[in-house]
Amino acid sequence: MPSFEQMQQSMMAALDHGPDYLPDTLFAGTRADWVRGMKVHANTISFARLVALEDSFPKTREAMGADAFNALSRHYLDHPGVTALPLNSIGHYLDEFLAMQQIGDALIDLARAEWAWLQSFHGAEATPLSLANFTGLDENVILEAAIALHPSVRFVPLRAQPHALLLADVPMLSEAAGLLTVRPFEQVLLSPLGAVQMAAITFMKEPARMCNLFAFLTEQGDDAAALPILMDLINAGVLIENEKGK
Repeated sequence: MPSFEQMQQSMMAALDHGPDYLPDTLFAGTRADWVRGMKVHANTISFARLVALEDSFPKTREAMGADAFNALSRHYLDHPGVTALPLNSIGHYLDEFLAMQQIGDALIDLARAEWAWLQSFHGAEATPLSLANFTGLDENVILEAAIALHPSVRFVPLRAQPHALLLADVPMLSEAAGLLTVRPFEQVLLSPLGAVQMAAITFMKEPARMCNLFAFLTEQGDDAAALPILMDLINAGVLIENEKGK
């Protein structure tokens, strides 16, 4: 008898390439019975994927309208690479698909923001740094602190004036270069980001020392702004202590 994994692989192959890919020993009954069963199975999978997309992008669906989003979703599910995605990753390529469909930048930004929120929500937990961690410490000790990005940090560069549904959640976003999503504690937090802040987060994709991040910020052209930006990043929950860097 084939293993459960082998049965899954056979059923996926049949869904992609037709019933001839089903082994004769997999089901009882006639081949016509198999085909009817596989049609039911395919419809169930398709419906689950459509629902997963709706659950992943509720604001994008609202902005587009339910019928338009549903029609686009059915087309998206046939996009190369999407078939193999598990339900919790079904929206991975939606932003690039929207761009291919020449959907407006504001809607693409909205979809990217919702996907970033989901990634932050499912990101690993870690205790964020706070300014209290440095109270009473010598300046040299602070500058040598080993730091890294919080694992839930994501950001979305904005290509257009934010959609009204996004502005309702982050009113100051209209003057920002990007959107930050991070889950330092129980809830995902959304904050506007400037261009330098986004550059700093990109810089911190590799763990560093506090002095390295501070030096990077001063190199961006405004020495006086470096410390306030660093404090903003800490207050937003973007940084954690890098235990491996000690």
